Amino acid sequence: MDFYPPQLAGQSSTATALEHLGSATQANQQSVNPDIVAIERKRKKRSGNNEEDGTKIKKTRQSQSCDACRARKVKCDRPPPGKETNGPIKNVCSHCAQLNLPCTFDYVQRKRGPPNMYLKRIREDQEVESNESGKSIPSPVDSSKFNSEVPPSIASAPPPSQTILRSTLPMMSNNTSPEWQPTLAMTMPTTHSAHAGHYPPPTMSISNSSSPTAQAVTAPLGLSPLRSRSYLPASLDPSHPLVASQTPSAQSSPLHLPQNLAYINHTFNPRNPLDSVLPRRLLYHIIDLYFDYIYCLIPCLHKPSFVHDLNTKREENLNEEEWVILVLAVVASTLVQLPRSFVNLPRKEVKDLVLRCHNRVRNYLAQDFDSVTVTRTIIIYLSLFVHRIIGHIAVAEGLFGQNYVAILTLRAHEERTYAKLGNIEGVLLRRMFWLMYGADKTLAFTGAFPAFFHEDDCASVALPEDIDDEYLTKEGYIKQPESYTSVLSGFRYISDLFRVSGEVLDKRRRDRLKSPSGLMLQMRINEINELHNRTMSIMDLCPAPLKLDYRSASVSVMSMSPDWDERIKSDIHTIFSDPNKHDMDLVKDFYLVQQANIYITQQLVRFTIIQYREELLGIQQDDVHHELDLAQREMMKRPIREQAQDERDEVVVDMLSILQKIPIQVLAVNSFSIIEKVRFVASSLLDFLNHDEGIGLLPPSSQETRAQKAQRNLWKFLNYLFEIESMYSWDDDKATI
Repeated sequence: MDFYPPQLAGQSSTATALEHLGSATQANQQSVNPDIVAIERKRKKRSGNNEEDGTKIKKTRQSQSCDACRARKVKCDRPPPGKETNGPIKNVCSHCAQLNLPCTFDYVQRKRGPPNMYLKRIREDQEVESNESGKSIPSPVDSSKFNSEVPPSIASAPPPSQTILRSTLPMMSNNTSPEWQPTLAMTMPTTHSAHAGHYPPPTMSISNSSSPTAQAVTAPLGLSPLRSRSYLPASLDPSHPLVASQTPSAQSSPLHLPQNLAYINHTFNPRNPLDSVLPRRLLYHIIDLYFDYIYCLIPCLHKPSFVHDLNTKREENLNEEEWVILVLAVVASTLVQLPRSFVNLPRKEVKDLVLRCHNRVRNYLAQDFDSVTVTRTIIIYLSLFVHRIIGHIAVAEGLFGQNYVAILTLRAHEERTYAKLGNIEGVLLRRMFWLMYGADKTLAFTGAFPAFFHEDDCASVALPEDIDDEYLTKEGYIKQPESYTSVLSGFRYISDLFRVSGEVLDKRRRDRLKSPSGLMLQMRINEINELHNRTMSIMDLCPAPLKLDYRSASVSVMSMSPDWDERIKSDIHTIFSDPNKHDMDLVKDFYLVQQANIYITQQLVRFTIIQYREELLGIQQDDVHHELDLAQREMMKRPIREQAQDERDEVVVDMLSILQKIPIQVLAVNSFSIIEKVRFVASSLLDFLNHDEGIGLLPPSSQETRAQKAQRNLWKFLNYLFEIESMYSWDDDKATI
């Protein structure tokens, strides 16, 4: 796309007429009006044509940036033409070369024009009228109607000056163009969180105001580096009431906040498939909850296009039943994964809403279908959480197998498939593959199922891109700033960790069918040692927001205060009954949430490798000392068992340190899947660690070893996780939610 600024306008018709008039006057040698002569002299002076000095070239300041970089307001690394430089001469700057844009210096600086006297007169007239009548200027939006259509968090109508400015801005109508593409202009926040190293792209600035409808928008040339826009998105139209959300945490990414994408608050339509299930305001609130708390762990939606489809009422188009079911699946899945106090509804109404949405999803999935789509795999995956929380475990397991077959039908296990799909569709399919892959490995680790996915079948699939949805359009990717850490970077790291775990599970499955021996056994031990090193070093070079320093320099285990038990229980109940009493901004910190997910999974993989390596070393000892009797061989294995026990002790200590580093709000709120994973990991560890001693039941002792103290504290944490899990229960006898 070419970025050419508006050129200087030619001589006006008035000036041209004056020129002809002057020529005719000189030819006829008639007297000329003094005013016309003065105007003619000024024109000649501006054009630089002075009869006394001859023709002069007006000197203008050379722009230091090319036209494209100047329009995009980025630094240009190409020196202007004619400027002396010691370095090599460049014909195109790096930005233009990357975006395939012409690198030109055609911009001509213009003088500032006269002020807009029309607006000034309007303001003066309104001020005079206001002073005379003693009444304020009426807002174009009725305040009572506005307040009734938007949440209480939105402030009152804008001041008059903002109203006037807003009325002069070109806005897009409700009929959104079918050529719509998600751009960065649609996703910039109203207020930016101050977080070091995270900068939003400089494509659109929205001034802070008391109301979302009073946002003064400044759109420079080129709203998107890939495609120019001659209009502003409908989501920024001030004629539509907007739905705002809570102020985010300072640690949150400024590009992933609920207020980034504004919703259009459509009027109620009983024939609308979504309005017939739940009100629009409630729907938008639940969608915001999903993107606030769950999206960083389950990124199965493309936020800009999803919100755009909601604003344009895609559900009212023909043959869009699948889209309607997707929205209802997101609603039901979000409500069961978060405390019901997050929605300002009675507990029974929340439960009824979940069942109403879930039944629609179940009926749709039970229908015959002609082809498998990416959207269908997302719907099935989201419905798994609802089935599990309701208690339909067998149904959830069956749906997981069904979704596995659907993923294979779409050939998501082959990398070449993604090149044939559209950009957004391919990204969503890749995310769905890694979500299913990670769930498969978690179930295999905990012994629920054998692994479905095998490395021989899907080793070619690349890891998901750590690119935020705001930088993803149908045309391709937009390069993120160098210092920016993507919200989805944690999803990439956890997927890489699951890939390592997949290799471990595949090798263990083969070795249990046929044990290796001799040189092959030693090679297998070397491979497992390498996988262990990869597991423990996978986060060494991760971005700073994802790094968790859980290893203490002290060899002792952190002690818990005497009132720690009661305080934790009180915090848990407060979170589920009245989250406003807690600092819930921590829960919106996407990086902190992903830390819990990644580091807990890392300990699970590490623990499995320790078990597997112990088995291989035992087989190796049997091969070397096969001539000895059973008792002697067991004696030879004793050092192996002791080493494995020490390594498991370290896993317990590290697991406890991780749990102590993660705030209880994060463990309680950010997705039921995290709670389930922690419970499985802790339970598996405790099953292998001195279970005969009943370490969790014995009173504390001064002669406890470091491992025993860690086991005791981990047992306490496990009890609190059970407490959190019970808070999600649908048992009507509980009055806690």
